[in-house]
Amino acid sequence: MTRGSAVSGVVLVVALVTVAAAPGLGAAAGIGESSITPSTVETGVPTTLSIEVPVTGVNTGDGTTDGRVTVELPDAVDLSGASVTSSVATPNATDVSGAVDADAGTVSVTWDDDAGSTEETLTVRLAVDGVAVDRTGTFDVSARVDADADGTADVTTAVGEITAAAPGSDRSVTGTEGTLYLGERGVDVTGLDGANAAGESQQFYGVGGDADGVVAATDTTLSVDVTAANRFVPGSYALSSAADDPVVFVRRPRVTDLSLYAGASTSAPDVTNRSVPQGTDTLTVEAGFTFDDAENVTVSVDDSDGLDVTEQLTASPTITASGGTVALDVRDLPVGRYEVTAEGADDLDNASRTVPFRIRDPEKAVTLSKTRVVRGENTIVAVAGAPGDVRYLRLSGTALRAGELLNTATAREVFDRTGQVQSVGVDTDANVLYAVVALDDDGISEVRLRTDRLVSDSVDVESAPEIDAPVEDDVTLTVEERAVTVASPPPTAVGDDVTVTGTAPESERVKLYAAVDGAYVPLYDDADAETLAEPEVAGDGTWETDVDTSAVVDLPETYRVVAVGDPDPARLGGTEPIDSETLRELDPRESATLTTVEGALSLVASRTTLAATGTDEFTLSGAAVAGRDDPRLYHVGPRGTVDARTVDASADGFEETIDGIETRGVHTFVVVDQGRDGAFAYADGSGPSPDELLSGRETRSAAVATLLDAYTQPGSDDPIARVNVTGVDPSVSVSTPTDGDPLPAAAVPVSGQSTAEDGTTVFVELIGGDGTAARTAEAPVTNGTWNATLDLSGVQTGSYRLAADDGAARDSAAVTVAEDVTPGSNSAAGGSTPAEVSTTGEATSTPAGATSTPAGAATTTESEARTGPTTTTAATASSTSSTRFPGLGVGSGIGAVVIVVTALAVRSWRPRRRR
Repeated sequence: MTRGSAVSGVVLVVALVTVAAAPGLGAAAGIGESSITPSTVETGVPTTLSIEVPVTGVNTGDGTTDGRVTVELPDAVDLSGASVTSSVATPNATDVSGAVDADAGTVSVTWDDDAGSTEETLTVRLAVDGVAVDRTGTFDVSARVDADADGTADVTTAVGEITAAAPGSDRSVTGTEGTLYLGERGVDVTGLDGANAAGESQQFYGVGGDADGVVAATDTTLSVDVTAANRFVPGSYALSSAADDPVVFVRRPRVTDLSLYAGASTSAPDVTNRSVPQGTDTLTVEAGFTFDDAENVTVSVDDSDGLDVTEQLTASPTITASGGTVALDVRDLPVGRYEVTAEGADDLDNASRTVPFRIRDPEKAVTLSKTRVVRGENTIVAVAGAPGDVRYLRLSGTALRAGELLNTATAREVFDRTGQVQSVGVDTDANVLYAVVALDDDGISEVRLRTDRLVSDSVDVESAPEIDAPVEDDVTLTVEERAVTVASPPPTAVGDDVTVTGTAPESERVKLYAAVDGAYVPLYDDADAETLAEPEVAGDGTWETDVDTSAVVDLPETYRVVAVGDPDPARLGGTEPIDSETLRELDPRESATLTTVEGALSLVASRTTLAATGTDEFTLSGAAVAGRDDPRLYHVGPRGTVDARTVDASADGFEETIDGIETRGVHTFVVVDQGRDGAFAYADGSGPSPDELLSGRETRSAAVATLLDAYTQPGSDDPIARVNVTGVDPSVSVSTPTDGDPLPAAAVPVSGQSTAEDGTTVFVELIGGDGTAARTAEAPVTNGTWNATLDLSGVQTGSYRLAADDGAARDSAAVTVAEDVTPGSNSAAGGSTPAEVSTTGEATSTPAGATSTPAGAATTTESEARTGPTTTTAATASSTSSTRFPGLGVGSGIGAVVIVVTALAVRSWRPRRRR
């Protein structure tokens, strides 16, 4: 039970009222020494009150009837279930009766005179059962006397007090205002002005601080749990929804200060975070805290193994008021490091503060707070000696990592420039780096030693009176490689999983935290925030975990991520954030950065031009914004018609197959995803339908603009992507190499374009003058192009037509296959002359399936009619490169061939033909 949780003792107020007798009228009635039993009751618990009121100066001989004593009870007393079980008035009174008036809050006793004297003292006693005091506190009870039954009180005065306490509660808060502390339980608030009576529920209406607008609640005013489960947060509260003035103030409990002094009082030297020599008698612990009206603070001491040694040091570890102290008997403590903790003694143990101290060897001049550290971890070097002395702390240059320079800048990175450090430097001749320190009044100086630049090995820290003096004392520091590493993952879209890896060869499990809003919050590896990112360490010392960025790290920014190796079992599985002070106590640990970015929305069409036949298909694909619902897809046709649908998206993106494009022109596809608010800016509750936006008479560009406006209104962050696809008449084209360069033996590449869908087969034919195909090939359409190879081995020289047919359209070009001329041949010696290749200027329009014009047939185009035919003679080998096929020179049994495009055909198309 904490302070203020029980009320004991009996309070008895005695009232004696004397009224002087008027001349000739005798003495007036008065009230003598009265009593109320019990004077202390339990709040809200019905009890029996025994009340005794002596009435003096009563004339019991004049035959008065209905003389009366009325006891007035305070509003805190509930008489609704009370009844008078006995009533007495003695002597010389008859027809005595008692009554309860619950509405008036009174209990009365009436009597008739019975031939008594003129100045009788009439003792009135009554017992009232079922009386409940509904509020904690001390309350006055008064009585009034109407002995002559004339309806006017002869005297009214206080006759006693009733004190109500709530022993079942941790403490009671009474008065016009009260302070509660977040985390405390079982608080009785019935004594607060405006609070509901004992046993009733109570709502607390937040009117200030973090509580503004919050409504907290409790089942009973006798036992309030000031917890987050009851929706309490720090701030001020009123007890009525109509009130603005606060009555209850909820605070976070804090241990504001914890100091250690090497002596029996706080006037001794402050050794907080410092050391004292072994054999020191007393350490005084002083704690300041904000909740001494609610709970005590308990002081505890742990040794370097984490064992509690408090009972060895004090029999009274409790501090009852802020600024109070506890004396620790430390004379028998062995050399080592210790931690002193002050925390709430009961419910408020979440308020705590811990500070270390060390017991040092009195023979040692230099000691370390940690003799074994992971590189990057700090240790405190304590130097002891006579007050005012100066000491040099030295490290050999061999203690530095490879690549570190022995210079003053490096020394400053090793020795922290704290207040007791006079200077830092190096002596290159002696190969040392040093810090000069001045000893305090207690003969102690402390320096923080950073180990980032030290080698992973045993390092000697020396103390000497001069830079070049012999070693006075030294201590060995073991620096180990970092026990935990964590790699910074690449930037990740919010909502995606990101893999975080690292090493922890000396740990079994790693727990990940992220710095968010001033605290370190555990990370999760699933979107439901059910499984924590606490990977096991593999046999080779590595660890790996997924981190879901839709929880904790769910805003686009860069976070500090901390990996902790083997946190204590109480933290594994824990979801509570920790503060930076707590994090610093976790070891080993390492940090990296995790950058989250706004998820990108993309949209790509597998083809941007296709035949508007209604049967061709293409795909729309892209990346959705991770972690959101499925995006919406709009198809705006060339005439402004709009179709809407929802597409299925996953972490890998989405892909939709589109067909039915029958209208020539530009088709715009728009995809919209939800922004970070998790809602679409337009028609969120009724799906993607644009019916409310569009009349159906808009142009394509107007319809697209209206859609975009609907999703880009102020305050919206819905991501949008779009792509255009053009529907055209079916077409196919064919082309051949015409630059005259040598081609691979017997192989001629040909290619072209097609509006047919991917995978459609293009049939390629080299057609002779008789309409028969001298060579054929097939090629699939891929992204609107096709490529094939014609083997022209054995083809006779002459004029041909090269045709391509994709089933929906056909194209052809007139070509000439000419005999090659071997370089260096002499026509005068009987060699062949270079074959002439003519460009006829012929233009044709050939339906698919029709035969080409026979070789050599006379055709006249509009161009020829104006200018006449144009001929081009192939250059000799001495001036240009002719097309040659190795091994097929002059005199060969099989003539080498050259294909030259002689005309470009006018493209034609017809309905698609399936093959």
